[in-house]
Amino acid sequence: MGADDGEIYSRVDSIESREDLRQFVAALNEDLKDHPGSWENVTLEAHLEVLAELLESADVVYENLGREIPVQPTWRLFGEPLLASKYYE
Repeated sequence: MGADDGEIYSRVDSIESREDLRQFVAALNEDLKDHPGSWENVTLEAHLEVLAELLESADVVYENLGREIPVQPTWRLFGEPLLASKYYE
């Protein structure tokens, strides 16, 4: 895990707007630059592959977390798989 993982997690939970998502993506990029060893998927190819898998299984993930499956996408819904693809193999 990177030095700022707690901050990254709290940031994804507070994504409510397009600007929040933009800032979150910029923070993920900085985290990758500063702590590449804490990333499971450091290449674009690996990151996109995992992102596609996470999006495919999103309903199951939400059910397992005991959270309601969103009917309408939110800005946060875009950010959560981006963060998860940092760790997911």
